[in-house]
Amino acid sequence: MEYYLYPPFLLIEPQNSFADAWEYFCCRLLNLEHQTNKIYVRKPPDRGVDLFWPDEGIAYQCKAVENGTAGGLQLAHVKASFKQALDYQAQIGWRDYILCTNVDLTGPQQEKLLQMYPGLKIQGYSYWMQLCRRFHEQIADRFQVLIPIAAPHIQQAVQAINKRYLHNYLPIIQEYPPTDLIHILLYSNRYKHIFEFSIPVVFTAHDILLMLRELFELPGPKYIQEHHTVVSLEYSLHVNNKEVAPQQKLSELQVNDRPIITLWKTIVWSENHRTLPATTDLESTFQKPVSKSKGSLYGSEKLAVEQYIREMDRAVNRAITRFSPIENSG
Repeated sequence: MEYYLYPPFLLIEPQNSFADAWEYFCCRLLNLEHQTNKIYVRKPPDRGVDLFWPDEGIAYQCKAVENGTAGGLQLAHVKASFKQALDYQAQIGWRDYILCTNVDLTGPQQEKLLQMYPGLKIQGYSYWMQLCRRFHEQIADRFQVLIPIAAPHIQQAVQAINKRYLHNYLPIIQEYPPTDLIHILLYSNRYKHIFEFSIPVVFTAHDILLMLRELFELPGPKYIQEHHTVVSLEYSLHVNNKEVAPQQKLSELQVNDRPIITLWKTIVWSENHRTLPATTDLESTFQKPVSKSKGSLYGSEKLAVEQYIREMDRAVNRAITRFSPIENSG
């Protein structure tokens, strides 16, 4: 099993930041590995020592890259923490110093750190990966559940789209070799699940929206009219937290494999023939958005939005059951 050691895959909660979450995550795994409970997280000011094992005199500095990019570690931060740890070495009582990071360092990065302190030990991505596999049951609560959507589900959705919307949608899918496909990750903020499936890199945001609507059986656009007020509920797509225009292709975004896809609800309402700006002001099924609206919904419009959210929730719950390998294997 592959583990992604960064958000949203590695959960931040119950801590308040990824930096804190990484410290507690490392602390748990180190105690499991060494069969002890004596390694603990130091409270601020930590003096450059995030974790400490008094019995062995080992100081740990925990530094993580929030997007998980290999080689993305900021060496200046590492050096600053180490300098502080050296200043307080006698007071703390450490003898060995270990850097705990969620990425593998490049050769030049390792050389620079070892020039600073030849005795430094580095525990990178590969180290934590083998510990995650070894203690997978004990750390399962720290990860989102990754659900790969099997090919038959994709083909079924494609056939439905081909029949309902575009007559050439199925040939478009079939003509692309695996090398022209990209894995995408659909992230749910409201659920402990991430869905993974493959699509051609030439797909537009509109194509992906069609695929998501069919795969997850999401409710279609809704239009609610009450007296002089009209409310429409639609979807928009974000890739790596950036909104994407409907006709923009994935290949044009220059994203790496496994970009994070989030689906937002877009709400537009008009009163007395005056259209108010579009907004994504309510919690989305797949991402917690930031409010952009100064106005608010009320009465029947608010009830309609709440019903829409419930419909989306039910659709996602059914998808979790339908796509789960455990469920399908039974």
